[in-house]
Amino acid sequence: MDAPIETHSYHDSSALTRQVYQAMERAGIDAEAFMAQLGLSPEAIEQRDRRTLHERIPHFWERLEEETGDSNIGLHVGRFLPTFGGEVLEYLFLSSTTFGEGLDRALRFQALLSGAGLGSLSRDGHTAVLTIDSALPAVNANRHLYECLSQGVIKFFRSVTDDSFRPQCLTFVAQAPDNTQEAESLIGCPLSYGQPHNSIHFDAAVLERPSPHAEPRLVELHERVAEDRLKELDATNFVIAARRAIARELEYGTPSLARVAERLSVTQRELRSRLAAADTSFNKELDRYRERLACRLLYRTNQSIDEIVYLTGFSEPSTFYRAFRRWRDETPIQYRQRMRQRKPRTDQTV
Repeated sequence: MDAPIETHSYHDSSALTRQVYQAMERAGIDAEAFMAQLGLSPEAIEQRDRRTLHERIPHFWERLEEETGDSNIGLHVGRFLPTFGGEVLEYLFLSSTTFGEGLDRALRFQALLSGAGLGSLSRDGHTAVLTIDSALPAVNANRHLYECLSQGVIKFFRSVTDDSFRPQCLTFVAQAPDNTQEAESLIGCPLSYGQPHNSIHFDAAVLERPSPHAEPRLVELHERVAEDRLKELDATNFVIAARRAIARELEYGTPSLARVAERLSVTQRELRSRLAAADTSFNKELDRYRERLACRLLYRTNQSIDEIVYLTGFSEPSTFYRAFRRWRDETPIQYRQRMRQRKPRTDQTV
């Protein structure tokens, strides 16, 4: 049996995708056409409960650089990032009494934005250092991402401090481009590349600055909303991990509750309980995965029905046919014929 599957899944909030999408449009890039190449429709981008795979960030920026021919594309898109995205973390920040309190709260709930976030705040004398690292090395060393992201963070910090926030310097894990003059001009401070962390250094005194938008009575409400969303996110991550475990087990035959629990390093009782808390069950997830796999194989491959029966873990064709008719109200052959008359879809999950 393979190694246990980690229950923590690195996914990002759709808010990040939406803000980059809007920035691309403002920068004169055909964002809709580009996103369609990656399997994302405008409707999918607007889904606020959508989470995207964090590990695909380098691929996104690599493709965007190829598409635009711009070797500093992250820097140029970052200029157009919107200041606000209407997310609960922003409201937590705004309603806090001081800038420092708002930053502490945002870091406490950073998983709402990214499950891979390793943000932290430290002080070095009169200088505060905000580290904004990723848990994935390939993402952490992506220059386009951090030249883009840092501009959005600085713009937001200036807006919540009445423009008094000023970065002293920024450090990046990525190697420096051939010329850093434009980046330093746009970001507004000295930049140091090839460093251990991605970080923003600023005057620690700004942490005590009162927030012009402080609403102490709303802080508790926003914190409760953030805590509820974290619980929902944890449940969602566990379901995603269970689906991955089911997929792995399907390679060896029909998945069992015991084998999937073993892969997740939990007891069978805990697996049942946590899936129930997410309003699902082992049998539902197994059934849903088989349906998605069967549809994908019928639509995107030329494998025979007998092969698909085997790959989806059914013991015989008649059982598969009954299940498929229950799922789609048509036979597998009818589904394959109907779908192949359509254009390829562009709204796959990433």
